[in-house]
Amino acid sequence: MNRNQSLLVAIGIIGSGAKLAKLLGVSRAAISCAVCGRMPVPKSWCPVIELETKGQVKCEDLLPGIDWSIFRNLPKTKETHPEGGNCVA
Repeated sequence: MNRNQSLLVAIGIIGSGAKLAKLLGVSRAAISCAVCGRMPVPKSWCPVIELETKGQVKCEDLLPGIDWSIFRNLPKTKETHPEGGNCVA
């Protein structure tokens, strides 16, 4: 299994895997599984990590197989979706 170097960089910037887990609302075990390559980094983590690292770790670094330009071109709103997460209108 390949270690996710970009995720390791993000952890270093944020301070710890525990802090990243708290920011993402996941367990430390989930972070560990993603770092060690036992599971892919979930798409939903990527924008949060990019934001929390102030762009030092980009979505493209974490999941290069996705066309993140589509995400980047969506208008940003502060509305919240009833099922959680942010709405884009």
